Amino acid sequence: GDRHPLTENVHLMRSFGHSSDDVAVVVNDEKTMGRVIVAALEKHDLVPPNVDIVVTTHGHPDHAGGVHDFPDAVHYQGWYIHHHTTFNLSSLFEGDRHPLTENVHLMRSVGHSSDDVAVVVNDEKTMGRVIVAGDTFMRREDLDYPMMWKPLSANETEQARSRRNLICEAAWIIPGHGAPFPVTRHMRVQFRC
Repeated sequence: GDRHPLTENVHLMRSFGHSSDDVAVVVNDEKTMGRVIVAALEKHDLVPPNVDIVVTTHGHPDHAGGVHDFPDAVHYQGWYIHHHTTFNLSSLFEGDRHPLTENVHLMRSVGHSSDDVAVVVNDEKTMGRVIVAGDTFMRREDLDYPMMWKPLSANETEQARSRRNLICEAAWIIPGHGAPFPVTRHMRVQFRC
């Protein structure tokens, strides 16, 4: 799949499967960003009706904006799936993963809130396995300064476990706030991967 940053914290995931092109958009920025997201998509020759999937990593107001600009997409927020008037629970309600496309899946990453999800993009051409972490990782610096994430955690123990799971699987992490960062050998040792 291909990953294209649309804004600092909104990323377009293009997953090319055998039968058709699938598109996933991770929306995790402020509600005022809707028009900016649409304009950025247009630079990739996409308009909202052509977006198949919209993922919100968690429901906090600084991460759930702009989703109304994609009324025809299947929306994933936490463990929930909704499309138009249909509402269901995803397999994350009872399990740890939920497939979206051939190369993209959701991964449970609770702790910051009770139903956080991360988006895992496999076989990314230039960066390896990329994980969009939402606020499971606020930014790269919170690895060195836990006080950046711990006071905002709904469950520190669960979030610490989720952080380890993401570090152990990813080549790159895209945090909820800030620039993507590579997962180093030192980080894997620090998290006992």
